[in-house]
Amino acid sequence: MTENSDLETYGLGTVKFPAGRTIFRKGDQPDIAYLIIKGSVGFFINDNAGQRKQTMTIGSGDMFGEIALIQNSTRNTDTVALTDCTCLVLEKEVLIKRLAKTDPFIRFWIEFMSDRLRDLEARLVQ
Repeated sequence: MTENSDLETYGLGTVKFPAGRTIFRKGDQPDIAYLIIKGSVGFFINDNAGQRKQTMTIGSGDMFGEIALIQNSTRNTDTVALTDCTCLVLEKEVLIKRLAKTDPFIRFWIEFMSDRLRDLEARLVQ
């Protein structure tokens, strides 16, 4: 956890999710993001035929929920704990304040890449 110790300064603490727990649902409003300390999380969508598809799996050291916060848009996938998870909680206001202090070019690049990722996720549904 030494690599993430600086991030703990900005967190609200940790939260645990049991395997199988839905963390976010598609359409949820963004208010929080998580950094996975232990465990794995899957992202799920329903394709055009209505079939549930897992689009990605992430694990320890990965962050999720941040794109909706950056873009201030609703969640675009269901996010489920695949294993028991422990996550660092990152508040929307903290992320927004930190981004506001970032170099404008870096902020633009982050927003651009967030848009690109969201576009790619939308194409997976098709």
